[in-house]
Parts: sequence; structure tokens; C-alpha cells
Amino acid sequence: MKQRKFFAWMMCCLLLVSSFSLVGCDDDDDDDNGSHPALLTAVWQYSSAVYEDTYALDSDGAYENVMALLSWEQCEPYTGTWRADDTHIYFTMTYEGFSYTDTTLYELVDDELTISWTVDGEVTSSTTYSLVDEMPTCSDYGF
Repeated sequence: MKQRKFFAWMMCCLLLVSSFSLVGCDDDDDDDNGSHPALLTAVWQYSSAVYEDTYALDSDGAYENVMALLSWEQCEPYTGTWRADDTHIYFTMTYEGFSYTDTTLYELVDDELTISWTVDGEVTSSTTYSLVDEMPTCSDYGF
């Protein structure tokens, strides 16, 4: 009789513990921790008389960046990876064997993405990018 009572208590404890562990599983846990939000996955461009800066943020976490300095007729393409949370985009790039990560704040309003670059947690500059259809290449600028 004691064994049956002990077994019943163990089953109750097991059911109780398993119910707590199942509560932690939710279908929103399957989105790669929100690291590549669909709303950010697009081509974003800032354009002025001096330069154009374009980012293509891919859903697989890759990004391309083309910086065209129009006044100096210079263009540089960059590639790397990106991820985001609710307030930050993290761009990781390897250039000439050195890898670094830029941590930026962002705000997305309609078809405009404002990225604010930070140093030691302080905003140093902000740029507002517009949604565009295509990613330019350096050859598109003709120099």
C-alpha cells in the first residue's frame, strides 16, 4: 500500500514539474530570437548631394553596404552580418582581417529607418534611410 501511495505522489510531482516546463515553450520562441526582424529585411538608402549610403539587410542575417562618396567619386562595398533586438541593430563586419561590431539604435516609422550610431552608449550621429527597390553596386555610380 505504501508503495502505491508513494508512486501516486511521484506521478503527481512529475505532472506538476512537467506542466511548469511546458509553459516555457511557446511558438514565438522559434523566430531566431527576433534577430532578423522581417520589417527590417529590405534595402535602405540615405542620399544627399555629397554621398549615398545603402544597406541591404537579408533575412539570413547577411548584409551589404555600399558607401558612395559622390564628390570624390569613390565607392566602397562592405559585407557582414547583422542582428537586431527591439531597439538595436548590431552590424558585424570583417575588413582587412579585423572583425568588429557596430552597435546602433534604430527607429522604424513607415518606410523610414533611422539609425543612430553610438560610442560608449552615447549617440554620435543619426541618419534616416528610405526604403528603396534595388541595391546599387559601385559600378552603378560610374567610378
